[in-house]
This record gives sequence, structure tokens and C-alpha cells, in this order.
Amino acid sequence: MNFKKAQLQQILYHLPDTALIVFGEDLNILRVMDRDHILSENIPGIEVNQKLDEIDEHRWAGPILEICRNALNGLVEHRHILGQSGQMKVHAMSLIDQKGILTGILMVQGNQSIMNEYREELEREKEEAEETSEIKSRFMARISHEIRTPLNAIIGFIEQLGKTKLDKTQENYLKIIDKSSVYLLDLVNEILTFSKIESGEQQLDLVDFKLESLFNELYSTYNNRAAEKKINFRYTFDSNLRLIFKGDAFRLKQVVINLISNAIKFTEYGYVELKVERIAEESDMVWVRISVSDTGSGIPEHKIQDIFKEYKQASAGIARKHGGTGLGLTISKRLTELMKGKIKVTSVEGRGSLFSVEIPLAKSELTFLTKETLKINTEVLSGKSVLIVDDDAMNRMLGEIILEGFNMEVSMASDGREAIDLLAERKFDILLLDIHMPVVSGLDVARFIRKELNDQNVKILAVTADMIREELNQYLDQGIDDLIIKPYREINMFNKLCQVLNVDSDLIQHETIRIVLKEEQESTLYDLSELRSITRDNEAFFNEMIQTFIENAENGIEQIKTAYKAGEWDEVRESAHRLTPSFKHLSIKSAVSDLIELKQRSTDEPGGEEVSRLIAKIEIETAEVIEQLKNEIDHTL
Repeated sequence: MNFKKAQLQQILYHLPDTALIVFGEDLNILRVMDRDHILSENIPGIEVNQKLDEIDEHRWAGPILEICRNALNGLVEHRHILGQSGQMKVHAMSLIDQKGILTGILMVQGNQSIMNEYREELEREKEEAEETSEIKSRFMARISHEIRTPLNAIIGFIEQLGKTKLDKTQENYLKIIDKSSVYLLDLVNEILTFSKIESGEQQLDLVDFKLESLFNELYSTYNNRAAEKKINFRYTFDSNLRLIFKGDAFRLKQVVINLISNAIKFTEYGYVELKVERIAEESDMVWVRISVSDTGSGIPEHKIQDIFKEYKQASAGIARKHGGTGLGLTISKRLTELMKGKIKVTSVEGRGSLFSVEIPLAKSELTFLTKETLKINTEVLSGKSVLIVDDDAMNRMLGEIILEGFNMEVSMASDGREAIDLLAERKFDILLLDIHMPVVSGLDVARFIRKELNDQNVKILAVTADMIREELNQYLDQGIDDLIIKPYREINMFNKLCQVLNVDSDLIQHETIRIVLKEEQESTLYDLSELRSITRDNEAFFNEMIQTFIENAENGIEQIKTAYKAGEWDEVRESAHRLTPSFKHLSIKSAVSDLIELKQRSTDEPGGEEVSRLIAKIEIETAEVIEQLKNEIDHTL
């Protein structure tokens, strides 16, 4: 092929920052085209009729010669070579013209051209990554939606069933179902949150809130959970933080919940402590330290560096015993960093862990907050007309039960078309509108009301399992007044209806909104199964062991009391330490936790009121255990 200058120029026109060298079979340079001075800046001295193997620059001579010889042998390749002004890219290929003469072309691309290629490649990879992330986020949101919808029915009917007359066995079964459904909901929320964080979609929602109220609610909730495990839950709140702050209260709560729930989960005996304190203050900002410590299993030293990595747990045994996704601490770390804070951990295996979060909170301009919690007063909604629009029969039935319980006049539509027909015939005070319905969606119904009927008075409350911010905002843009996320509790629905309908709802202060079910019958203070196993069901030996425990326990309590009165704190700790193993053998968990805390308290604050309180509590617990044990021995004689 006879390469004309015009043809080569056309090639260069589409490849800026590029030079071309045409060479013959003998490596003799036949033509040089260097419009952008690539060669002159990097390989000065290249001229026509010069041979490629005569290039003086040793950094170029070897690689260029090799790639050109390979090209003449039919091998097309490219390499990156460092030139005088930066990295260069060289390509070589061979062609045979009509006369059968072998000819080669060497293309040399400069740094700018390479950078353009890199930028284009990075842009493609970025677009692919964003597309993948978007698909993943949509998939996770869809999965969340599909799980939340049936969960709404499950949790709602658990709540309604809890109001009916049940026997003890049914109450216990219902409590198990409730806990399992809440666990599943937490799991869905955790996975969705992690997906949003990973894709960069997680944003902060800044609201005015009372920090003390937030932590009082957490303490109320988790103190009950700790009590169920017979461990103590300490809580101290710095009085300097009794202010109104502006921040993402929900995300902050999510971080702390992960830390507290982990602490309780991994602590069998002893205590969990939540401490909230001010560490620095500026004119409009306060730095807060939130510490969660425990006397649990602790973390092996070689595992601490991985503890905040996704899907990581301290051991496979933990995953089998306690479950979970291994995302909780990862989410806590990412959310803390999103709020411009930091999180750290110290731990000793077998002795416990300390997690601390330091976070900046802006001071609010508000001086007081309206109370946000409600109790249900059915009179305030009595007589209000409501249309439930939902294609899910279970959710329609649940809504009907709840709203009739508020003395509301309830009508129902199983799809958007039926809802439009009903709306054309009569007016309602409010619609409970499911968004995702086939054929005629909830948004179609909302648009029909606002545009076709030109009705701006009826209130529209969207009931949705969606969690994507953009979609939720879109609903509000379509004339929907407010949203409630599935699954919801009865009190949440009442609260939202009162807000949307702007009715007086008898605002009161209360603790935590949750299902109120009758508690299980109190279990015995101890468990003798381990002792029976040790004594191999030998009643005489069993009774002897029980009697020995009673004597040792009574003596031990007296020793603790005597040492306390004398101010002999080492003896207090030693006596508590001696009692602990035998109390563990009988699974007297509450007393074991108190003994462990007593050892710690008598070290940290000897002589304090808390030490005296603990000793009195241990004495009472021990007396109750001994009384029951004596009755048990009497029954076996």
C-alpha cells in the first residue's frame, strides 16, 4: 500500500497529540509526521532515511526496535514507555502493499492523548459503577418494599391479637412472634441502610430535638431488655447537655442502638453502661461523647482492626449463636463519619469492651419543642370518614380494624379504579392510599383528586413501604399531604391521622411506643439443671450441694457487709469474687451481675451510695434464692 501524506494527515486529524513513523522492512525510516512535536520533545533527532536501530536514546531504542520487529513479523501490540516529557504510548503494525513490499507504521502517542484515554476509560467505569449502584439500590429498595408490605400485616395483627383474651401459652407464643417480626424488620432496615450508605445515597435529615429525651427513651427500652437477661444497665447523662440540638436524631439513635444492643447481646453477666457527656463547646456547636461499655465477652486483639468492616464478626461462633448480618458496627461507623464524628473501640477478651462515639451537634435556635408523643383518644377522630385504597386484602383488613377502633367511618377500595369510582360519588375526610397498585396507581388516584376533581380539601395520606428519598418527595409533589411508612404501629397511625387532619389529639408525654403484651410469668430465680447434671440425679448429693451453697452464700453476704462497714474494700471485692462462681453454677444471673458490678464499683467509687445499694440488693436476692432452695430441698425429702 502506498501511503500518501494526505492519508496520514487524515489519521492524525482524528488522533491529536500523536506522531507517525513509517518504516520499511529493513527498519529504515521512510516518513515522519510529527504535527504536535511529540517526537521532537521526547526522541529528538529522528529523521527520514535514518534506521530505527540507530536511535541514540537508550530508553527508547530497545523497546521501539523490539515492537517494530514484532510488527514486521505480524504481531500487533502497544506499550507504555517513559519519554523525556512523560509517559508515552507506542503502537506498531505492518501492512503489505500491492507490490508485496512489507511496510510498518509506528504510532507514538503523547502524554495528553494517554490522559484523554484514561479519562475516557475512567468516565466509562464511573458510569458503569453508577449504573450498577443504581440497579443495586433499586433492587434493595424493591426487596425492602416486598418484605415490609407483609410485615405490616404481621406486626399490625400481632398488635390487634394482643388486645384479645389469650391464655398464658398463647401470650408467650404471641410475644415470640412479635420479637421475631421486629427482628426481621430491623434486619431489613439494616441491609437497606447499608445499601444506601454504600451507594452514597444516604443523606442526613436535620431536625430540632432534645438529646436527653432521645437517650431517656433508649434507656427505657434497653433497660427492659437488660433486665430480661438479668444484667444491670447503668445510665448517666451530663446535665450540661439538657439543650435543644439540630441534627439527624434518627441516624444518631441508629448508631447508639447498634452499640447498646451489641453490648447487651454479648454480655451474660455484669452490666452495660451508657454514658453521655459534653467534651467541648463552641458558640453554636457542642461536641458530645457517647460511651457504651460492658462486661461481656470482649473482642480478641487481632480482631479489633476488622470490627468495623462489613460482614465481619469476632468469630463464626458469634454468627451462629447471636445471628445478625455483621453490618451493625459498619453502619455505625459510616453514619458517625457522615455526621462528622468519629468512633473507636477498646476491648479485652473475656473482660468486656468500650465503644465511644464523639460527634458535633449544632445548637438549635428553638427554646422549646412541642411534645410529639400521643395517646389514643378515639373521640378526636370519631365520625371522620376515611377511604382505604389498597390492593392487599390483609392490609385493608388491618386498616379497617384499626380505624374502626378510632370510631372512624371506613370505606374500602381494592384498587385505584374502584377508588376513583367511589370518589366521584362521595367525599371523604381522608384517604389512606397505597402507592404501588396495578393498572391505576396511588399517584394516579392522587392526580385525579387534585386535577380532575379539583378537590384540594380531602387529605391524602400515602401508606408506602418505599424508602427512597426521591420517590417519597415525588409523592408529596403529586398533592399527597403526608406519608406513613410500612410497617407501622397503631399509635403511629393515630398520630399521623391527627397531624394530617389537624385535630386536637390530647398530647401527653410518655416513654416508648411499643406493643404492650402481658409479660411471661416470672421465671424462678435460678436454674438447677447444671447442678443436677453434675450430681447425676443423686438426690442425697444434690441436697448436700444445695445446703453447701446456702451456707456459703449466707457467710459470703455477711463477710461483704462486715467488710463494707469497716471500709475494707479489698475484702469486699474478694468476697464478691468468691461468691460469683457458685452463683453462676445455679444461673442466678441477676445476683451474678450485681456481684460483678459490686467488684467494679468498690474499685471505682468505694463508699458511695451505689455500693451500699448493690450490697442491699444482693442480700435480698440471695435471701429469696435461699428461701426457694430450702423449699425445694423439703419437697425432695
